[in-house]
Amino acid sequence: TTSPLPTLLFIHGSFHSPTCYAPNFLPFFTSHGYPCVSIPLRGISTGYPPSSNNAKNKVKISEHTSDLTNFLLSNPGTSYILISHSFGSIVSLSTMLKQPHPKNVINAALLCSVPPSGNGPMTKRFLKRSLKQSYKITSGLAFKRVTKDAGLCRELFFDDGMEEEEVEGWMRGFESDSVNTIDLMDLSKFLPSSSKTKFPKFPFPPLCVGATEDKLVDREGVFETADFINAVEPVFVDSPHDVMLGGRWENTAYVILEWLKNMEMEEKREIDN
Repeated sequence: TTSPLPTLLFIHGSFHSPTCYAPNFLPFFTSHGYPCVSIPLRGISTGYPPSSNNAKNKVKISEHTSDLTNFLLSNPGTSYILISHSFGSIVSLSTMLKQPHPKNVINAALLCSVPPSGNGPMTKRFLKRSLKQSYKITSGLAFKRVTKDAGLCRELFFDDGMEEEEVEGWMRGFESDSVNTIDLMDLSKFLPSSSKTKFPKFPFPPLCVGATEDKLVDREGVFETADFINAVEPVFVDSPHDVMLGGRWENTAYVILEWLKNMEMEEKREIDN
């Protein structure tokens, strides 16, 4: 039977794959009646390969947005809510800024999003605050040390509560899913913040979530994202960057669920009136 509720479309970030949503978020939201789907971004081990025209092992943002748009348009009768994490939110933003954007997207939740202006301004802020922390972020992501150094991987993505064996398991996935990476030079030309198109206004405000222990996205970046998508204000949860994993995943799951329920109530009020 067809669910009366919209489908939640989960979009992962860099180094990750749809499996990051599998242990907690997918069963949680399915248990609350929401159809759920998570798709692999181009370039990861289970996704489409980068175009042969690209620089070696590089994926262009236009490929990501085309892939997401094609998926959405292939299911025109389904209403989707995009729930994206980290770099996945840049894909969501860029897709929704296209003209025309897919009309079957009825709202969006952005979790620990890379800001619309990209990582550049945020990297400068990290440099000013702590050269050591900035080095950890750069070496961990740009030089992919998170695939080799369990301590650094834990510090940037997880917390002390995650078992070492689980951290190492995610690291193996990060290694296979980071062979191909986003073409940053290309992305810098098409950042959401430079778009002449405004993010669409939905009947109910989108959700922007930040994490209090996020080592990769700072508060300024979260507020920038919230302002860009016309969120009322960002919600900060007690969590590290990977809000969907670890022992505190429910903190974010219940924030999203409350937002979804409030959206349903608002829709019902409008229908009743």
